[in-house]
Amino acid sequence: GGNGGPYSYSWNNGQFLTQNITVNPTSSASYSVIATDSAGCSSTTSVSLVTVLPPLSINATGDSVCPGQFATVVALASGGNGNYSFTLQPGNQQNNSGIFNFPVNTTQQYTITVSDGCTVLPAVTNATVSLFTIPLLSPVSPSYSACPQFCGTVSDSLLSSSAQISSWQWSLSNGMQSSGSAAQFCLNQSGSYDLTCSVVTVDGCTVSAVFNNYFTVFPMPNAAFSFVSAPLSTLDPVMQTINLSSSADTYYWNFGDSTISTEYSPTHRFARTGDYTITLLMTSNLGCVDSLKRNQYI
Repeated sequence: GGNGGPYSYSWNNGQFLTQNITVNPTSSASYSVIATDSAGCSSTTSVSLVTVLPPLSINATGDSVCPGQFATVVALASGGNGNYSFTLQPGNQQNNSGIFNFPVNTTQQYTITVSDGCTVLPAVTNATVSLFTIPLLSPVSPSYSACPQFCGTVSDSLLSSSAQISSWQWSLSNGMQSSGSAAQFCLNQSGSYDLTCSVVTVDGCTVSAVFNNYFTVFPMPNAAFSFVSAPLSTLDPVMQTINLSSSADTYYWNFGDSTISTEYSPTHRFARTGDYTITLLMTSNLGCVDSLKRNQYI
């Protein structure tokens, strides 16, 4: 326009005389220029604003979780043009939110990178995901093998550091349950019982352990007997016992007249007539004992 070229240009910073200039400001700045034609006539001032975006930056935080749970890493970016793209390593997870959720089984540091497609270099930070410490369960009391009825008490080896545990739950495979740092179970049915111990730590982690055949209850023998005939004859005071017992290996008879026998089904002759209490005490090969008393008039 004007009287035609050639034109000359004058920029406000006085450093450039060309129509187009290249600038690299560190903060937002305005640049103005005046053009002068061949007749020396000058244009009005033209102003251009160059906006410098804030530098791209990032910070991130990581979770503390129980082993096997999902952890969350949250990355927050600022600066740049706001069109953020986040990448988490290791794992090469990418998204635009900066929120990453994944299962963990070990404490590990993660690197998070953010770019905006404008800034030459992406911003980088680190975040650590930590695992809460969980206890290794082991009952203090040894396993039990006994005759019915018996009561066994169990407690956990972590009692010395029980500040890490907020609650205990004990259970047997027959459905019996108990809570607290120690538990007592009374059993009268023969068989083997698995013990389960579950604890919750102060960090909310649940840990369980199963101890197979922790309690074993031996079968109980059953004492039973009768006589061949009753009442016995005073002329021939001989009594023939009939042993009806089961699950026993040794037998001890007391006939109430200071005589004994260890036979299976003994025959006994009484010295005189009278009332006698006949007792059978029997023991199984596992040491369990049962007895039976019967009164008999001779």
